[in-house]
Amino acid sequence: MTTVKPRRFARALAVAWSPVALLLAALSPVAWSLAAAEPSPATIEEALAGLETSQAAAATWQGFGIGSYARYRQQTQSERYGVRDESYSETLVRATDEALYVETAVSGTGDAVTLPQSRRSGELAAANARPLGPETVYHESRRYDTQVYAFRRERRISYVIDVDLHTFWLAARVPGGVVKVRHERREINLLDPDRPVRIRKDVETVLTDTDVPIRVGSETLLSYCYQTRGFQGGDPVNARNCFNDRVPGGLVRQEARQQEDGGEDRTATHQLVEFRAVEKEW
Repeated sequence: MTTVKPRRFARALAVAWSPVALLLAALSPVAWSLAAAEPSPATIEEALAGLETSQAAAATWQGFGIGSYARYRQQTQSERYGVRDESYSETLVRATDEALYVETAVSGTGDAVTLPQSRRSGELAAANARPLGPETVYHESRRYDTQVYAFRRERRISYVIDVDLHTFWLAARVPGGVVKVRHERREINLLDPDRPVRIRKDVETVLTDTDVPIRVGSETLLSYCYQTRGFQGGDPVNARNCFNDRVPGGLVRQEARQQEDGGEDRTATHQLVEFRAVEKEW
């Protein structure tokens, strides 16, 4: 059995958000000797410089070569539809200067769709960061001394301006350097004086655990986990996502809860069952 630690300075995989899962309770009760994951980056400056290729900043698939894939088991449960169990795979099939193309295929159905994931192209470059100063972040018994940085991007389409605001709380010696991130998306309508600004997205993600052992096949991946809460497009967001830098797409396990029409709760668990990372050549 092999124990895998996240790479020291992640070449970057995706966060946010590819699905995957693994229950710690499902691990064998045998006392395993697991080495603690080596934290990275070593300084806040390194964390800021590496945001564009950090899983914690949702830099999906950017560190992998064509043919890299991850296969997942997905289980959903709701009162209306009961329990559904299926598997699917995500494969990096093409890369251009503007985008990476990932194919998602559902096992046994023949259904597959390929979607582009745009490259960062300087969006989170350190030169674009606006420093907001130091702030101490507490989570349970942990204390993080962070530096806060904000990024702003505006895109205008006709009379509508889309504004993306990313705020990062960065610290040394944590995976990806990201302790907390808040993503807000605002829509400014220049022709609507009564309601010129609409909040389309407001999601906060907080680091909750590191060195979480998750069993994937014959390996144990030491993962780091984030809790995400907020809303997007009017729908609530509530998910726990665990990552390891060796996995294409990054995510090892996701546990999500959402409300369907009528207020009915729906839960979904995505667990990584197999993956293959191909060295990047482009």
